[in-house]
Amino acid sequence: MTCWADPERGVYPLGMSATNSGVTPESGFTYSNQLLFYSRDEVKGEHGATLPITGSNSVLMDMNSLIWVSRKEFFGGARYSAFATLPFAKNDLTSDIHGNISGGSGFADSYYVPFVLGWNRERLAIRILYGFLAPTGRFAAEAGNNVGSGYWTNAFSSGQTFYLTKGKTAAFLGL
Repeated sequence: MTCWADPERGVYPLGMSATNSGVTPESGFTYSNQLLFYSRDEVKGEHGATLPITGSNSVLMDMNSLIWVSRKEFFGGARYSAFATLPFAKNDLTSDIHGNISGGSGFADSYYVPFVLGWNRERLAIRILYGFLAPTGRFAAEAGNNVGSGYWTNAFSSGQTFYLTKGKTAAFLGL
């Protein structure tokens, strides 16, 4: 697998689901799990050329989300919800020249979303969210076994789903 060199670290792992990103689940409690695995053995630069960096990198993430949605509707039919994602991670970075550079495993940075408003309509679903990543994963500036970032991150987002058919068998997703 190829990894693109990027000077900025994003807050969302690759592969996070955007399918039905505007849809609010039914009222009550829900558990969701995503098991994500990434690996690479070459690095591409900004313009797509392979960089002279050799080694391997792998990340395994077990993302466990607990979701609660209210029964009550307000603000034109919106339902309030909140969720928390509690991840466990295992990572490894190895260089052909320097050997193992870093690797760690354990409870990683948690994602808490205390504010979600969602409107589900016949052909349209929209959600607005505020959340934050909390530095709950192990982090020390000089350590080689980190699974956390060591800092807080705010995250404002929204999701939109427009159904192309009345039966909701085809949708256009907005991110």
